[in-house]
Formats: sequence, C-alpha cells, structure tokens
Amino acid sequence: MRMGMKKETTIVTGTRGAPEVAAALRRVLKALGRGDTAEAAPAADSPALPAGAGGGYDVGVHTIIDADAEIAYGTVEDCKKAILSLFESVKRSVVNADDPFSAELLRARPDGDVVRYGIFDVDACDLYADKLLYDNDGVRYDIVYRLRKEDEALYMSEQGHQPFTSRIPVFLSRSGQTAVYTTLAAAGACIQLGVDLNRLEPILGDDIFDVTIQT
Repeated sequence: MRMGMKKETTIVTGTRGAPEVAAALRRVLKALGRGDTAEAAPAADSPALPAGAGGGYDVGVHTIIDADAEIAYGTVEDCKKAILSLFESVKRSVVNADDPFSAELLRARPDGDVVRYGIFDVDACDLYADKLLYDNDGVRYDIVYRLRKEDEALYMSEQGHQPFTSRIPVFLSRSGQTAVYTTLAAAGACIQLGVDLNRLEPILGDDIFDVTIQT
C-alpha cells in the first residue's frame, strides 16, 4: 500500500522458505496495522495455482530455488517458468541476490522496480545482513538498506537530505540462514509496500515466526 493507496497483495515464490516468508510478512503487516496481505505460490500441480501471468499481485518476492523444485514442479526448468510467469505483471519485486536464478528473473524484468536482498554478495544487494554473529543464544545482525531514488519521500534527514543507508538491529533466538533470509525478505516486501524500514525495528524478531517451524 504505497502512499495511502489500496490494499496490496504480495506473492512469495521459491522452493525454500516461501511459506515462512509469507507467514512472517503477514505478521509484520498486522503489527504495522496494515490491511495488505501475503501468500506463498502453490506448487504447479495445485488447483489453487493462480491463472494467468502475475495472478493480479502487486509485489513479488523470490526466495531460493533448491532441490525441492523437482518435487513441487517436476523439473527445475518448470519451476523457473512458473515463477517467471507469476513475476510477469507484478508491479514491484524483491529478489534474493544469493540465488543464481534471481539474475535470470531480473533479466526478464529489466525495467522493473526491484529490491535485491542477501547475505553473501552484499555488493549486489540493496538490502543485506551485516555483522552476522551466531552464538548459543541465536543470531544477531543488522539489516542494512542502501536507499534508492524511489525512497526519497520516505527517508529524509532533519536537514532535508536523503541519508545513504538505513540500519536496524535484529536478534533471533533461532539460528540458521533461513531465518535471516526470512527477515530480509519480509523487510524487502515492506519497503516495496512503502514502509519505512525504521518502523520494523521493534517488530522483526522471534514473534514473526511460526513456533512450529524450525529454521
């Protein structure tokens, strides 16, 4: 919901973490008091698969394609085709720069409004995890967002200048890269929905996760 517009729907794709990201994003949006929603893309053999390219979604979030692609879609190529189809008409995208398929996805949308997130190749990211520290208590890190021209209306200093980055600290009592990726993907979707990243600082934590899902 950008600039007070209509409620918007985010579709989350990928064969690792998509349901977790969609669920976490719904919890974040609820905590923000927003009416936007999110859902994970179903497998190709599901009767609930959206008809037509894009399925009427506003924001597309891509996580990772892994070996489960063959289980869910038959082949990795069929999985890629299904994701490309869903992304054809989404207005704004959020993609995991650590997934090699994201480069292909971005080539298919050269003029799209994209936020790239990741852990490893941070130079290729707009949004990334910095100062990652895993210990017996969980994982601590900062989410850093390199501000884009599209964000000028949201991020302005008291002097009227746009800062270069926005940074918020995160602590999760669970460890593992999937949990970190989930917070990054949810934050990226919120940015594409017009949310100031700083509003997420008190929200991004254990409460956005389903306690039955181990990451």
